[in-house]
Amino acid sequence: MSSSTAAHEDARPFEPTIGTWRLIRSGPMTGPANMACDLALLEHAMEAVASGAEARVSLRLYAWEPPAVSLGYHQKAEDVDLQRLAEAGISVVRRPTGGRAIYHAKELTYAVVGPLSLFGRKVGVLESYRLLSVAILAGLEARLGIHAELARGKTPKGPIDRSPVACFQRPAQCDAVSRGKKVVGSAQVRRGECFLQHGSIPLVPRELEEREALLGRDAPVIDSLGSLSEAAGRPVGWSEAAEALVTGFTDALGVRLTEGELCPMERKVMESTVTKVTVR
Repeated sequence: MSSSTAAHEDARPFEPTIGTWRLIRSGPMTGPANMACDLALLEHAMEAVASGAEARVSLRLYAWEPPAVSLGYHQKAEDVDLQRLAEAGISVVRRPTGGRAIYHAKELTYAVVGPLSLFGRKVGVLESYRLLSVAILAGLEARLGIHAELARGKTPKGPIDRSPVACFQRPAQCDAVSRGKKVVGSAQVRRGECFLQHGSIPLVPRELEEREALLGRDAPVIDSLGSLSEAAGRPVGWSEAAEALVTGFTDALGVRLTEGELCPMERKVMESTVTKVTVR
């Protein structure tokens, strides 16, 4: 092993116990289909671990079409105006992860699903967030020239923080911030011996749309909401952003990504879950 290779490996946040991951480029799907798909991946991973089958890690990259709102797992449906959103053609779904409401449009969303054994040791939620986020930050810098860092500690609160919605209001720990604005918002859930981490990455400015959808036209400005295009100082499309994440995971973690799709069992679970994640 050359000294340069050794140095590169030493810089990795951890050595994944599974070196080859499945890459699923879902592209644009409806809100219910997206959440059902993430849940199908998680459920299949749990079944594989429980049965002693070979563990698999999946990285899914997707978009939302038409726009949708996702609620945190424990969030009340009445936190948002369901009638107003329905009239605007915006579906509302429930995420398996926690947090507050997120407006999804003009974004790249990622999901990493796999067994907790991937980390090679016992790690808490916060630590695993950070270990995976290193890859995302590395990809944004290498391919898009965006320097971002993980938010640490609490930020000063303003009038908008009294609202029970709008997850992008203030950066939380392990959200990525560039130029003082949040560009990646992630959340994680663990079930059994598996985890699902997914995150929203706005491509273009959408503060007005998000504020109107979640809080109403007259609500205070969400001044912490950023986008990749703003951070890069130029337009960044979905495909370019997706390649940035692919680069980040392959270079920062040293994993090999192989193009794939849902297996028949995952697709069956997804199709049966669509109605369950829809909030009406």
